[in-house]
Amino acid sequence: MNPYVKSGVFGLQRQFGEVIEELKCGLMPSSIVAPNFKNDGFNSKTYSDSDLIEDIIQHFYDTNTRMEKLSRIREYFYRFPDIAELSMDVANLVHDSFNSDAQLFLETRGEQNSEDEYLALFIRMRDYDDSVMERIKSIREEYALNLAELNGWFLLTTDYQPPRYE
Repeated sequence: MNPYVKSGVFGLQRQFGEVIEELKCGLMPSSIVAPNFKNDGFNSKTYSDSDLIEDIIQHFYDTNTRMEKLSRIREYFYRFPDIAELSMDVANLVHDSFNSDAQLFLETRGEQNSEDEYLALFIRMRDYDDSVMERIKSIREEYALNLAELNGWFLLTTDYQPPRYE
């Protein structure tokens, strides 16, 4: 049995994300197996958020944010749409606070689908000075109260690595 059938809505979303990735790479997409939503506790709110989630992902593309394992990010956004919105708002604050040399890198961390999984937005720059962490802390303070009220977790940080260009 296909493992995606067991995972319901999120499995289907993962499959769509993987098909999109395959198409971008010029590969023939694999088949999609739809779960039986009637028996799987389908929540219609999940799909009412789909346009918003896809718009947020497009915003990250448009602002040249690198995304590691897009299918995992997409799945996380669908589980926690408020975190998706928050991450986009924080990315906009970063763009306002840092110069154009800063590159944003978005990825999920921790074991997938566990309580330890979280979304991280990394700021990468060619040159790091003493003000980088102060600016990051300032942005964190702006969203900290909102984050406390949301499900899921989000972290803005840097890994002190240089930007990666393709």
